[in-house]
Amino acid sequence: MNKNFKRILAYMVDMVIVSIIVYGLTNIKQINFQLENYKKTYKQYEKTVEKYQDLEDEYEDAKEDYEDKLIDKKEYQEKKQAYNDYKATYSNKVKKYNYELSKNSVISTLISIAIIIAYFGIFQFSMGGQTLGKKLMHLKVVKNKEGNLNILNYLIRCVILNGVIANVALLICVGIFNAGDFYNANYIITNAQSVLEIIILIMIFMTADGRGLHDYLAQTKVIEIDKEGKEVEYIPPTKKREE
Repeated sequence: MNKNFKRILAYMVDMVIVSIIVYGLTNIKQINFQLENYKKTYKQYEKTVEKYQDLEDEYEDAKEDYEDKLIDKKEYQEKKQAYNDYKATYSNKVKKYNYELSKNSVISTLISIAIIIAYFGIFQFSMGGQTLGKKLMHLKVVKNKEGNLNILNYLIRCVILNGVIANVALLICVGIFNAGDFYNANYIITNAQSVLEIIILIMIFMTADGRGLHDYLAQTKVIEIDKEGKEVEYIPPTKKREE
């Protein structure tokens, strides 16, 4: 299997592990004292979305029935008015709930950041460049040039790759912005993080050494190792064909 695909599989395994740990910790009330408020707000948000969808469906059905002359104009206008009235305030309601959910997610976000740093930074450093996923896929993070990596290299790597910067930015924004401004900031930050992840993925598959942006900034690279822990020599496809 191609090394880059192994990296993706390793990352997926690691994220499942991290997600399970984060989910477990954030659902302990003694740790996450915002949990009940979050659940309460989320139920209100769900009801708001469901009501909007129901009114929209009723309006679309009424529109078809009116065109087919199954209902009169008055009944159609009532459905249309009910939908338009709710639609007029729906956007602000969504922004408000998005803001409230984010405010009630501060503890869970801090837990997520802590676990990501602990797992991809501290744990990977203590394991000599391997996470559980990388160990399973026989991969290892090493210094790009000669020398050994220190904890800072791993921290830089995980902060860029695992959305820590975006999460910290969102925590700052939820603390200083109102609901409308936070909604816009959240849109910009989450899309910027998505673009960053796409750039990293493209760099991994397009560069000769398979290094992403996080690897360049952290001065690292990922190598494939055998059962004895020795680096597996990479043979370019062109050389294989010549042999």
